Amino acid sequence: GGSAVLVSLEAAQRFAVQSPIHQGGLALWTVGISTAATVALVTYQQREVKRTGSVAVAADRAHYTTDFVTNIAVGIGLMAAARLEQPLIDLGVALCVAVYLVVGAWSIGRTAIDVLMDRELPESDRKRILSLVGRHPSVRSTHDLRTRSSGLTKFIQLHVVLEPTMSLGRAHIIGDSIQDEIQQAFPEAEIILHIDPWNDHEPRTTKD
Repeated sequence: GGSAVLVSLEAAQRFAVQSPIHQGGLALWTVGISTAATVALVTYQQREVKRTGSVAVAADRAHYTTDFVTNIAVGIGLMAAARLEQPLIDLGVALCVAVYLVVGAWSIGRTAIDVLMDRELPESDRKRILSLVGRHPSVRSTHDLRTRSSGLTKFIQLHVVLEPTMSLGRAHIIGDSIQDEIQQAFPEAEIILHIDPWNDHEPRTTKD
């Protein structure tokens, strides 16, 4: 975000006093080397994010991904400005880069804040959990699904309703089976499964 402000201020000053780009070839070489190094780093970070799930590494990867995109934009701007002898092209690219930096900063910050504030897992993950549980033939219904993430760990809690006349041993086996399925889908999660004979949020039938 700070970089975006500085780039915008510099572009505004250059707009007031326009001057042609000098040593464009050296600038392009600099951008090319920087882009190659960034691609190598982002590729390595992507692998580590998948392995560890680290929010910090993911944020740093997003930062360098932003660098890669801006390097490409800067390279194109430099070539266009040099060939057409229009310094305004370089200034326009600089402002676009500033906007892109702000968007990247917002995305990184929002992700980190969600983790710090124990926000619920994405709706797609919640639907996946309910689908895994609901397809088990012995499950009558589910309720009170609660999810959150803290650092690298996800926490999943839910109540599963089974037949009230089922034996304790049978209910325990089914509960373990359901928990194993969720664990396979979310290996980094800690799961708390509560077995209910009925759903407390619904009227009980005579059978119950």
